[in-house]
Amino acid sequence: MPQSYDQLYDLIERNINVEEATPEVIESFLVTGKEGGRIKYGFDKKGGQRYFQSPGMSVSGRSNIRKFAEGIGKAGEIYSEVKVETDIRELKKLRREATTLDVHSIAVVSKVDEAIELAEEVKRQEQEILEKESGDWLIRKYKEAETVEEEKELRKELKAELPYSLRSIKGWGTRKGALAFKQVFGED
Repeated sequence: MPQSYDQLYDLIERNINVEEATPEVIESFLVTGKEGGRIKYGFDKKGGQRYFQSPGMSVSGRSNIRKFAEGIGKAGEIYSEVKVETDIRELKKLRREATTLDVHSIAVVSKVDEAIELAEEVKRQEQEILEKESGDWLIRKYKEAETVEEEKELRKELKAELPYSLRSIKGWGTRKGALAFKQVFGED
């Protein structure tokens, strides 16, 4: 039988994939039978399952195992959330939570890091597209102005319609977008 929680965590990690590490799967791995009298704890030299017979496991003993499985099962839940989450802030929260896991922490943190990297790349590409479209739009609108007064009025309107992140030169990450902004607004 496992002598410590570390050995139990290692046993769970070796026998249950991170994708399957839900509270229900962990509980069924730990306990067999309706009453939960036998607890799985490893394999013998021939590969046979070893069991620890829990003498007279009560309902409260089973609920303790359920609580333990729910705590350990957070790994599978976080792993599943990471697959669908796209918000970088939420992914970073999940990463902080994943670092405290008792089992599969490394695998879950790695998956979260991949998801964060992908979300940041998507955000960067969306920003580049927005900058390009906004830069082209700025120059096209500005060229339509015929007088200095129309240019001044148009600058106000253009700045009001630009996305908040592109209302100053600091918001333009690409060189082409920044040049378009400088050309229209004359700011450095």
